[in-house]
Amino acid sequence: MASTVTTETTPPNTTITTTAIIAPNI
Repeated sequence: MASTVTTETTPPNTTITTTAIIAPNI
């Protein structure tokens, strides 16, 4: 969850990439 909050601060492009990485990890 903490990663999601940090992603909000980052640009949209980074948010999409980070989300894609988090999904497989789960």
